[in-house]
Amino acid sequence: MKIVFYIVAAVLMSTTGVGGMEVAQKLIKGFFGPETIFEAACDGDVEALEEFLGHVNINSKNKQGMTSLHIAALKGKLSAVQFLLQKGAFINDKDNDLLTPLHRAACRGHLPVVQVLIKNKALINCQNKNLFTPLHLACHQGHTDVVTYLIEQGADINIQDYSGAVPLFYANLKNHVPITQLLEKTSRETEKK
Repeated sequence: MKIVFYIVAAVLMSTTGVGGMEVAQKLIKGFFGPETIFEAACDGDVEALEEFLGHVNINSKNKQGMTSLHIAALKGKLSAVQFLLQKGAFINDKDNDLLTPLHRAACRGHLPVVQVLIKNKALINCQNKNLFTPLHLACHQGHTDVVTYLIEQGADINIQDYSGAVPLFYANLKNHVPITQLLEKTSRETEKK
């Protein structure tokens, strides 16, 4: 597919002169535009990501304000997340809802992605526009392994969201008993210190 595109672009440039050059450049920009990097991130296609990076800003945003790193984290595409971080993707970039890639991965329960993001200095207590942290979202969705890891890495269990609710509220609301027990235990241990 890509080789056909290059042939068409080359023919346009060589046969139509200056106007053809402008058309070819628009085609090339369209072909390597931001949407392609988002699709590659969604698929976890590291080879395509590498190819597109020569033509598209790694931190380009879609209409929702998400970067390719947001999308790869959301979809749990670990190899794509690692590649994008290695190539300089902004780890704490926020989308239109002020969600970071860590928020996206924690909400979906992608523990390996959460671990890589934290190891690469993602802000663990970052809040979105509703003041939810990644811990709030993981508690709400019932991702016990992610909640456990976030707490082990220092996530604050007492940060309040826009309504004054702490992560424990969401674990109780959704009847996620193991998470509720973990948060209560952590709270007791914190009080003892």
